[in-house]
Amino acid sequence: MCARYEVADAPAKIAAELDASIEGEIPARATIAPTDTAPALIERDGARLLVPMKFGWPPTRPKERIHLNTRSESAARGEDSAEALARRRCLIPAHAFHEWSGPKGARLHHLFASETSPLLTMAGLYLREGEGPARFVILTTAASREVRPFHHRMPLIVPRELRAAWIEANERDAEDLLARVRRAEPPRMLDRG
Repeated sequence: MCARYEVADAPAKIAAELDASIEGEIPARATIAPTDTAPALIERDGARLLVPMKFGWPPTRPKERIHLNTRSESAARGEDSAEALARRRCLIPAHAFHEWSGPKGARLHHLFASETSPLLTMAGLYLREGEGPARFVILTTAASREVRPFHHRMPLIVPRELRAAWIEANERDAEDLLARVRRAEPPRMLDRG
């Protein structure tokens, strides 16, 4: 998955759609890029909260770049992602995500959005870093039929019926939950790029 996605609605509208309260300052921004602050849905003490988080985990090794995505197939085994999968899952609201295809110098832009639901909820994991906002990565999966001709990966989309379980901090079997999300039929995607 490429490193950009779109959030078309204001945080208040997203919070209303996700039946959440807003906590903290969430800037209204259409295009989300690495290190931008964006809305993320979490559960705390039984309440759904839309909170500001920064896109990308910091590098852990010298010469490493910011970490934006984690493969859903290996998230339960990753050094950083396993604990986050068990205890710090979030949903990242988006209206579309960007991909590029083709050779360097002649890249084609694609903007994928759901055909049936304007709001997508991408599976995320987060970590806390000092006093600032938490930081998140987006889980990815094999591309759906519509995305595959342009890119082999895409965000893992959490369907409406699994959203509550995904953010529930006390979910006992995170690996089973991840498997259920991965088995869910992804929405049909349209290229609006």
